[in-house]
Amino acid sequence: MSSLLLLTNALQPSTEVLPALGLLLHNVRVAPAEGPPSSTPPVPTSS
Repeated sequence: MSSLLLLTNALQPSTEVLPALGLLLHNVRVAPAEGPPSSTPPVPTSS
């Protein structure tokens, strides 16, 4: 069985955020869509 990670800030159960998840046999975990702030800003890349 596969595992899915649903990134959302919604407080509802995963099947209310994406109803089709209820049709799958996969293990669904929920995590916040935004991670903790990074300690350093991203470095811009030059083209």
